[in-house]
Amino acid sequence: MTEITRLRNGGDKVDVTPETRHVVERLTGLPYESCWR
Repeated sequence: MTEITRLRNGGDKVDVTPETRHVVERLTGLPYESCWR
């Protein structure tokens, strides 16, 4: 949920932590960049 909040508050996808990227990709089965518009 922290990542969603960060992005909604204007955070940039390039600033994602390696751990968050890994978790999002494992949970969704998609590349991190494909998960957010």
